[in-house]
Amino acid sequence: MIASYTRPTPIEIPILGEATAVNLPIAIAGFHLISGGDLVAFEVPAATVPGDTVTAVFRTVTSAGSSKVLATVRHPSAYVAGSPVPMAPPLFSPNTVEDVGWNGDVAHSTALRYDISVFPSAGSAWRLKVDIPGRPVLPAERDSAIAEEVRSSEVRNVADLPPHTQERIRRARAAFPQIETLRVVRDGTVWIRPTPARGATVARWDVFSREGRRIGFVELPLSATIKDGTDRWILASVLQEDDVPTVVRYDVLR
Repeated sequence: MIASYTRPTPIEIPILGEATAVNLPIAIAGFHLISGGDLVAFEVPAATVPGDTVTAVFRTVTSAGSSKVLATVRHPSAYVAGSPVPMAPPLFSPNTVEDVGWNGDVAHSTALRYDISVFPSAGSAWRLKVDIPGRPVLPAERDSAIAEEVRSSEVRNVADLPPHTQERIRRARAAFPQIETLRVVRDGTVWIRPTPARGATVARWDVFSREGRRIGFVELPLSATIKDGTDRWILASVLQEDDVPTVVRYDVLR
């Protein structure tokens, strides 16, 4: 039997034209894509002194130039007015801890304290404050961080480091941030990861509803990165022993 052959119909692939440029302020601390294809920028303006607290906004950005502010927060600035170069933060400073969910729910924390502000896309804003002791930085941890700065800068000792790096070491914080990261998933559920205890093998994630009700918690491997989920389950990318990431589903413990 001879198999028949039909010549495939060519597929026309359109060539995209030049993208429309969108002018954004210099102090952008983060971007998020939300439902409908809108882009949300976290804008943290410059300050008079690096590290000063300023008024920052989460703002939708469109090619037409129109925008909408989703949330206004207070946040430390890494920029000085007139300079395009951000100042390096002190050692053990928190990263910018914020997220915007698919439906425009916003969560933000300065991370030094367990203090998080949430701005749901529908409903009232709420704030979560938990009184937990900070984890102090041990001398060995400080020495290890300094050694890493020397190694990565490819110099012989601290005296050979660039001035801004020496300033980071001089202003090193005595305690770790209380919040490491947070995520807002598809249904507006807020997942919060406090800084793990010293020697911990897993990290606890606290889970809260869009309205601020505590749902429960999940213990995930330290390498886990949350990708998506709801108030009942979570999908996380977890590094295996061979450093190959695997997507794993976890249920929320109530």
